[in-house]
Amino acid sequence: MNNHKSSFILLEANSIKAEKMDGILLFVTLFSILFVPSIRIHSGLFLGIEELLIVIMGLRLCLVRWYLIDRFVLILMAMASIILISIFANPNCKDYREYLEIHKLAKIGVVYLFTIFFLRTNLRYHSLVKWINFCFLGLVLFNIFHLFNLFYFNEIITILYDTDGRDVLSFGKNSLGGPGPKRIVGTMGNPNINGILFLFFFAFYSFLLIELKNKESNWNLLTHTRLKILFLTSILFVILCQSRTDIGVLVVLYVLGVLWRKATALEVVFEISCTCLFFGLSAFLDTIALQYLFNTKPQIHENNSFAARIKVWVSLIHQWMENPIFGYGPNKAYMYREKLYPENEYVFYLWRYGIQGVLLYLSLLLTPIFSFYKRISHFRFLSMIIIIIASVAFMNNPMSNAKISMLVAFVFGLSLVILENMDTQKNRT
Repeated sequence: MNNHKSSFILLEANSIKAEKMDGILLFVTLFSILFVPSIRIHSGLFLGIEELLIVIMGLRLCLVRWYLIDRFVLILMAMASIILISIFANPNCKDYREYLEIHKLAKIGVVYLFTIFFLRTNLRYHSLVKWINFCFLGLVLFNIFHLFNLFYFNEIITILYDTDGRDVLSFGKNSLGGPGPKRIVGTMGNPNINGILFLFFFAFYSFLLIELKNKESNWNLLTHTRLKILFLTSILFVILCQSRTDIGVLVVLYVLGVLWRKATALEVVFEISCTCLFFGLSAFLDTIALQYLFNTKPQIHENNSFAARIKVWVSLIHQWMENPIFGYGPNKAYMYREKLYPENEYVFYLWRYGIQGVLLYLSLLLTPIFSFYKRISHFRFLSMIIIIIASVAFMNNPMSNAKISMLVAFVFGLSLVILENMDTQKNRT
């Protein structure tokens, strides 16, 4: 009898230890995605520590023989198949870089599955919020050092995060080397992607403000004052990234947030006043900031940035029409040779993989809505993340960025666990 007891206690201890190790693995991986720069191995090939950690995640799932085949996973598999067919249908099939897109989808799938695997039995709201706050404040500190270039921070540290050095080297300069806007690059290595990252935090704190009025919510963990400070700080850093697309999405999310949390007129006036002050602060820190942000003219051809993008999109669409079924595949050699920056993920997927590529891309983003259409209103954070990616994709390539795509996979996995937990609690009552 004592032997059976000892064996049971030992098994339980090992199980608890394994769960702790799984938790450490998940959150260290997410921390590395946010804070650890990738190392350049070869032209177009960068490896980060998260690569190794995700392999360990995959091995762990295989070890415990845990898997899940849901709509999201099926769409990832379909996308991998379409990409593979597109690669073999084009002459670049011998270039190993073509297959990195499938590798990227595999990473998204592993992060998604491991998030569900761990959080389904270990979801602790307080620890999760605490960890997100810690990461947010760490990113704020990093970007402050970057903005003011304290202790030659940009030359020593920030440059490590910019894969081609383009944005860090041109920080505060225009194309001619004169004074230009200081668009904070951060740990994402690009001001537009950095803006998306801070939009994620804005969405999270907006969601917590919505939940603050629900006394029984599991998310009601921060005081109103502390939460409002975090909320307003996220707005400030989206503005400091100086991405007009991101700021436009910020406005849309703010309006939705005001409606969802039923904010009072006084709250709205206070928040808008603070936002106006942030624009003023941005102009004070960088005299060219407002000139850059509001340099949008009624005539499209007069907006250099937008006109250049339109030119690229038209060119890619014309090329796609010549090969409409299979597209051109990832075709990274062509992209690097021509220094191609599509800045529209819908057009990019159309050019790469044909119309089926665009449809699968949309399916990937909208899967959570189809899966949880009756319950998604209970987790507005998920709704906001989908809005961010779907909107920003018109002017950027968010899911083509490995870091953003893995963060989205984490959010989707977290959402599945949270919404299924809600169903379980309802069934119990």
